[in-house]
Amino acid sequence: MKHGTIYIIRHGMTDGNKLKSFQGGLEKSLNADGLAQVQKLIQYFQNIPLDAIYSSPMVRARQTADPLAKVKGLQVQEVPEFHEVSFGSWEGQEYDEIVKKWPQEMHLFLNKPGEFLPPNGKSFFDVQKRAWGKFEEIMAKEGNGKQIAIISHGGCIRLLLCAILGMPLNKMWSLSVGNASVTTIHNWDGRMIMVGYNDSHFL
Repeated sequence: MKHGTIYIIRHGMTDGNKLKSFQGGLEKSLNADGLAQVQKLIQYFQNIPLDAIYSSPMVRARQTADPLAKVKGLQVQEVPEFHEVSFGSWEGQEYDEIVKKWPQEMHLFLNKPGEFLPPNGKSFFDVQKRAWGKFEEIMAKEGNGKQIAIISHGGCIRLLLCAILGMPLNKMWSLSVGNASVTTIHNWDGRMIMVGYNDSHFL
């Protein structure tokens, strides 16, 4: 039986994360804290071998993936399907502002995200479908015995974890995914087992 490992990593902190604004498809760079987190992430992976690194093409994800890839002597493989959820009209706005403007939509977002569609945005169902499809494609390409890192975003990672764990989308907010955190999945001949979750002790 072949045993591989997938490390699912959220990008480092941005000013938007700090302010708790909805970034979604907006391009935001890591702030000083986020850049420091990346350095600690690299130290964490110092003695962990990696065969491949896949990343969302967004700036904040690449700023997390590129330094890790450089240390590991690997090329980052961009995956548009791991792009963050598009929150449409909510992007760039903070939580309190959104609650005032869209109270009913926010209630649905928090309580039944699987049924939620952001104004002018994309549904979580659609994002999960494209991200999970690409995840399965990568697993088939790499085989079961590889050590793989995937760098993505809080929303997209939650959707991937729901698919891996067989959780309904309405439970996605039960999952916490911190900046620069690492969730570790063992791949036993295609059977996915979560053995580490939202690990940020090294930060």
